Amino acid sequence: MNKTLNIFRKILWRDNMYPPMEIYFPIKKKEIYSYWNDYIESWVDNKIWLYIHIPFCRTKCNFCHCNSLIASNEKINAYLNDLKKEILYFSPLFKNKKISNIYFWWGTPSILSNTQLKDFLWFLFWEFNFMIKVPFCFEAMPETLDYEKIDILKNFWVSRLSLWVQSLNSWVLVNNNRIQDENNLYEIIYYVKNNIDFLNIDIVCWLEWETFESFSTWLKKIILLNPDIIHLYRFNPSETTNFSKLWKKYTQYDIDLREKMYQYGIKILLKSWRKKLRNDDFWFSMDARNMTIVERIENASSNIGFWYTARSNIFWKISYVNSWVYNENIYTNSSYIWYSYDLIEEKHRYVLQNLIDWLSFKQYKNIFWSDFLCDYGNKIKILINKFWKECIIVSDEEIKINFEKIDNIILNTIFFSRNVMNKIKEKYGNKS
Repeated sequence: MNKTLNIFRKILWRDNMYPPMEIYFPIKKKEIYSYWNDYIESWVDNKIWLYIHIPFCRTKCNFCHCNSLIASNEKINAYLNDLKKEILYFSPLFKNKKISNIYFWWGTPSILSNTQLKDFLWFLFWEFNFMIKVPFCFEAMPETLDYEKIDILKNFWVSRLSLWVQSLNSWVLVNNNRIQDENNLYEIIYYVKNNIDFLNIDIVCWLEWETFESFSTWLKKIILLNPDIIHLYRFNPSETTNFSKLWKKYTQYDIDLREKMYQYGIKILLKSWRKKLRNDDFWFSMDARNMTIVERIENASSNIGFWYTARSNIFWKISYVNSWVYNENIYTNSSYIWYSYDLIEEKHRYVLQNLIDWLSFKQYKNIFWSDFLCDYGNKIKILINKFWKECIIVSDEEIKINFEKIDNIILNTIFFSRNVMNKIKEKYGNKS
């Protein structure tokens, strides 16, 4: 039983991962094509956003949990060629459908050379039909940017550039296998602010060897740079990080220090006249939001993702993922796994994604044509009456659950569908 509980704790709550991929099963590409074709014909007014997955990095940072790979230029070229082939297979479906958002993420999208980037963006804009002034979010590491690359992003209407700064302590970064020059960083930030509409900076609360004094000093420097949004992330020593793979210790002292940094960060950011933004972080301008996250979480919009490990969703139909195991010829050896769901499952997915950062009763009704409290009132009562009243925050218009005060097993036993729970139990041998 303890083994089953440990498995459940690993898979039964990951942000935006419902249903969990552990219960997906194989599907043929032509079947996915058919699902998309039916959806586009039936839901003509619904938005669809595009996700491009670039899984490569120069180095593997010790604190990173992403499923990324160390790149060579040859490997990147091979990947882009296969990526284009996959896009060419699906893109005819979308010729008469305007794409509402674009998002480049995962390893380091900015690792593409200037020539590779320009060539691929030209290809993408030729194959898809985008809305005018389409929100375009691009993730980058500062050390992979130069003025020419930023100009390319500007010319292809990138509206928000997200910089993974993480820390300004060069000694800490080096000891976490991260390369970053602070002086070059400032030059890049100033150039981005003058050429791209919105700038987001990501920082991590607690990296190995980081002190509170160091963290508080450089955080103030980042605030003075005046980015449109600053993201605070707590370090998470998941089993996919090199930190954990190297058997490094993460003690209660470290956890307490991380929380001290995080709470200090919130306090000083609020003092700098920033506000906490739903499904984003501390902002000066609402326009700077990552609109892809808004579409994915708040609006339950469908998305098509390319390529290795990219997750796609077709509203009220299926979720699927491509090629979980990377190889040198991903296109000819590609495979897909999927899970199909009905309206009830779609509601569960929406609720679990939104409860972490406020679920709007009005928006829920707009999407599902039903009342949230009628659908989930009994489940909320269970949480309030039997577990933790302090973990539920409710107003007349919205509701939030404090996930830090709730056990993942209990939460998902309540909100996961019986079908999903049974499939998990079946797969891991728990027939009880």
